[in-house]
Amino acid sequence: MSYDAIVFDIDGTLWDARESITAGWNLAIEELTGVPGTLESETFGQLFGKPLDVLIDFAFPGVPPERKAVLGDYCLRRENEVLLERPGTLYPGVEETLEKLMARYPLFIVSNCGKGYIEAMLQGTGLSRYFCSWLCYADTNAPKDVTLGALKKQCRLKNPVYVGDIQADADACAKAGVDIIYAAYGFGTIQRPAATIHRFPDLLTLDLLWRWYDAPI
Repeated sequence: MSYDAIVFDIDGTLWDARESITAGWNLAIEELTGVPGTLESETFGQLFGKPLDVLIDFAFPGVPPERKAVLGDYCLRRENEVLLERPGTLYPGVEETLEKLMARYPLFIVSNCGKGYIEAMLQGTGLSRYFCSWLCYADTNAPKDVTLGALKKQCRLKNPVYVGDIQADADACAKAGVDIIYAAYGFGTIQRPAATIHRFPDLLTLDLLWRWYDAPI
């Protein structure tokens, strides 16, 4: 059965925004506590793709559960503001590849991010026109597998394929009944993906995506 859509992760798949995101969180920490934030992008970036509670626990050790929502909202707002000023770095060939992919597939985004993050990414990079729709954790308040399922239902997709870079993406896809293409240039590893790409433009020559057509783009 052929795929009827491609769904993308963001961090480690479309771009690397670790520096800007970490800067936003450090700014929020200083404003909330009066002490300069000391988060480092290399370590903090390893948490990207995980639920917001995990990031809050790392940034604010020992914070009471009832404070997490308020802290999270503030940090995400600061994060998005910084991203609009200093967008992350798109991986080589992303826009050119999306341009070609959209001629054959509807394109979507599903992320574990907070409110406004996808919009900030799309606005900062100018990629909005390539995507039909998107959903994130803030839309469903549920794990990525549930968000994937919600996107499938909302957009009437029968067999999408997901592009992601960490095992948590693969686990979510397995629960949602969605194949995953592993972006090996990203932040993590994936066991037993349906296919692997080492550069974003590899999607244009991947047999998994084009065997149902007479020829690839």
